Amino acid sequence: MLSKGESLKRELNVVVHNDHHPISFELPNGQPAGLYVDLWNLWSVTTGTPINFISDNMENGLLMVKSKKAVHSGLFKNDTRQLWADFSVPIHRVESSILYRNEGGNKKSLKDFVGMKVAVIIGTYHEQYLLDNYPNITVVPLRGTSSILDLINKDIQAIFNESPSLNSLLAKMGLRGVFESSIIDDASSLVHVVVAKGQTSLLEEINKGFEDIPIHDLVVLEKKWLPNTRPFFSSKAPLDILTLYERNWLQDHISFSLGVDHNSYPVEFTDDNNQLSGVSSDYIDYISEQLSIKLIVSENMAWAKSVEKLKDGKIDVMSSIVRTNEREKFMLFTKPYFQLPAVAVTKKGTFYAESMSSFNHRKVGVIKGYVFAELISEDYPKINIVYVSSTMEGLSLLNDGKLDGYIGALPIVNHEIDKESYYNLIVASFTPYKLQLSMAVRFGLEPLVPILNKALDSLDEKSKSRIANNWLAVRIEQGTQLKTILKWAIPILTVLIFIIFIYVAINRRLKREIKQRKLLEDQLLQSKKMEALGEMAGGIAHDFNNIMGIIIGNSELLNIKFPEDEIIQKFNKNIYNASTRATELVSQIMTFSRMSIAPLHSINFAEVVHDCIQLIESTSPKNINILYEIESGYDYVIKGDKTQINQVIINLCSNAIDAMFPNSGLLVIKLSGSNIQIPSGLSDKNGYFSLKVTDSGCGIDESIINNIFDPFFSTKEVGKGTGLGLSVVYNIVHGHNGKISVVNNENSGVEFTILMPKTLEIPLNEIQQIEKDRKGLGSILIAEDEEALRLLYREHLESSGYIVTVCDNGKEALALLKANPENYDLLLTDHSMPIMTGTELIKAVLKVKVDIPIILVTGYADMESIDKVVSKNSYKCLVKPVKRSVLLETVYRCIESHDK
Repeated sequence: MLSKGESLKRELNVVVHNDHHPISFELPNGQPAGLYVDLWNLWSVTTGTPINFISDNMENGLLMVKSKKAVHSGLFKNDTRQLWADFSVPIHRVESSILYRNEGGNKKSLKDFVGMKVAVIIGTYHEQYLLDNYPNITVVPLRGTSSILDLINKDIQAIFNESPSLNSLLAKMGLRGVFESSIIDDASSLVHVVVAKGQTSLLEEINKGFEDIPIHDLVVLEKKWLPNTRPFFSSKAPLDILTLYERNWLQDHISFSLGVDHNSYPVEFTDDNNQLSGVSSDYIDYISEQLSIKLIVSENMAWAKSVEKLKDGKIDVMSSIVRTNEREKFMLFTKPYFQLPAVAVTKKGTFYAESMSSFNHRKVGVIKGYVFAELISEDYPKINIVYVSSTMEGLSLLNDGKLDGYIGALPIVNHEIDKESYYNLIVASFTPYKLQLSMAVRFGLEPLVPILNKALDSLDEKSKSRIANNWLAVRIEQGTQLKTILKWAIPILTVLIFIIFIYVAINRRLKREIKQRKLLEDQLLQSKKMEALGEMAGGIAHDFNNIMGIIIGNSELLNIKFPEDEIIQKFNKNIYNASTRATELVSQIMTFSRMSIAPLHSINFAEVVHDCIQLIESTSPKNINILYEIESGYDYVIKGDKTQINQVIINLCSNAIDAMFPNSGLLVIKLSGSNIQIPSGLSDKNGYFSLKVTDSGCGIDESIINNIFDPFFSTKEVGKGTGLGLSVVYNIVHGHNGKISVVNNENSGVEFTILMPKTLEIPLNEIQQIEKDRKGLGSILIAEDEEALRLLYREHLESSGYIVTVCDNGKEALALLKANPENYDLLLTDHSMPIMTGTELIKAVLKVKVDIPIILVTGYADMESIDKVVSKNSYKCLVKPVKRSVLLETVYRCIESHDK
């Protein structure tokens, strides 16, 4: 290991426990895993130092640490260990709990077990804690599952250990809820890396590595391994992108003096209440809130004087300043957070100033201390610079003829011209300078610069635009006094436009009303057709899903009952695959009928488009050229269902290819986020993305182009099309609150345009397929009118450890719940049943206030109405046919969540 003065370059040995789930443990292949393993891997990536994990028990691990052959991944600090070890900065905090049989009904603490047997891991902090504080408690070794059985058999009275380990052990044995536990606050402690004494440099390297890890990354790891525990690091910093070092530094530096410009509206100024306002003020307020620091405005002084005080170390931060090579000698800068154009102002009728050279040998006003003076002196030395204290003074001197020009930031100049009614002043030209505003920090506060940069980076583009729009809605008057023109022109133009409008409106009104009435009649007819077809499809889908549920469920049972019979497995696989395909067909019918209940998640539209294009390219004829473009600069996040969006794109592209084949042709697919024409009727506040699918085929006859989205409408030969493709596309797009339109191109072919609303939510990861049966405990009440499904659900649940009671209608189930509500842990009910439907049953259960989780199983339903019924209870909604693994996982999670 390292001695003082050495640098950590070689591999570091780190001891982890081999049986301490979920903190650290060994996988079946011998590889170490767990929270602390991932935490150290993150440390390794941050520092660039390779790690060798040594997985062993507590006793052997501590011997290696004492002999300086390794460091320990993380332990509590106690007096015994402090005799021979040094400890790092805290890397985690772990609660400790005592687990016991609760036969008296009251919460217990450690003192209630004096004179009794309590199991702990020998050689750990918990053993020493009992020896120091409760010497009359008999300590016995903790032996994992064996100790749980001893607790059940009353051979021991309690187990004392870390809470995550106890929870993991109970979950592994399926015994959650069987025992009671109490958190022992005094025994809950911070976790540190343990290093044998005499290795100061090594300890410093370890501390620096952990302090340089962004807190966000630490929180992600904690949520991964301890999902039901509040992350230790989540409250450690206002911004989780800060590192531990930056967080600790901020705790010691919570207040900073701030230099500002009090007279530069709207960028920065002091209002009538002597409060700082403007663009930079909004950024300062955001930073102060995010970092939980105070930026206190210094006394009311000129901006140039504030800059000098910053150089002298008497002011900590300047809120808005432009970075230059000269200034970098005296202060530190953040990255630019705002940009302003600089303009040259002249007096009307004096001279034509088309560029900066026009001001040679003329007097030009510039605010003292502003970057303009430095830049102009270097680039245009023939200009005579006159220093002024503010924009207000500079424009006043220009208006009085004492200056030939003034150079300043456009929004500030516009404000002063409006405020003082300087009608003789005009913006003559834009200068070549762009003011990139940064924040400046005095020497001695170096860690503050990356902290401020991270705070500025955390402000999203929407918020930046809001700040800009709030303060910079200003006009540009270049060469002309627009205010003067508008003062006389607007009244005259208004009268003329009003007269013209009356005549045009009278002539067009009748045509518009006739067109609107015709459109409404067509929409009503289409709506009635779709409603009738939807009801028919929904009824068919319900019965069909019941049948498929029975087939798939029994196929799964065959797979479980006869795993070794190859013949049964072979034929059963065909049955299962065919049933799954049939289920997908029903899903399409449900989409067509507008009764699909697939939930919409935040997904990446561009990824779906890209995947579809790859499939189309691999399956399309060679004589069809495919071009695609995904416009860069957009995240393309929408709220939708990947399968349905995939179906839309594949369907449109397949139709386009069919329209061009057997001739050669060109298929163009373009996804964009700019220059989108939004038709009336769409008003999503977040805007839209556009997907265009264009072909070079023969086009669509104008006489039928308005009918192509109708159900069963097809121009293909008999047997080559169902007429459902485009109607399904239409319903999917509208089900996603989008819009689809079609036009014939000028030369040839057709262009379909799909508009999908944007969402600001973060895309969700794909839900992983459940592969193993979930075992559980509890009593389930089932209400299902289909006998075969009742028996199937019972078989699935009873084989997984549940006690099952079945009813063939909701009325019977309600009677059982009213009579003995404590006998049941969960209600599983079909939606469509005679006598009493599933939603009616749920209403009745809520009315009598039976506290029980509910799973509603349905072949089709209006999810909005279901949500209104069951929103006050713990429930899940499953779509038929329900696979065994999904049923067992949902039942387990409902009962577990309700118990918590």
